[in-house]
Amino acid sequence: MSRKTRKRRKTRKKYQASVQQTFCVKERLKKYSKDAGNLLFTLVISEVISAVFHSEAVASIFASIKGFL
Repeated sequence: MSRKTRKRRKTRKKYQASVQQTFCVKERLKKYSKDAGNLLFTLVISEVISAVFHSEAVASIFASIKGFL
């Protein structure tokens, strides 16, 4: 095996390792951004539900239902 061939193989292995590491980082970032998006969505939905249930209209509806019972 010549020196050139050995050097090419080493370079190819380094390149493959670098590419693989880059993809791992991208996948990890994608996962974290998805988790952060889910968290923000959950917070927004919980705020909306809280605002709806604490509104005057819903309170009057519950009061009228309670009056029937």
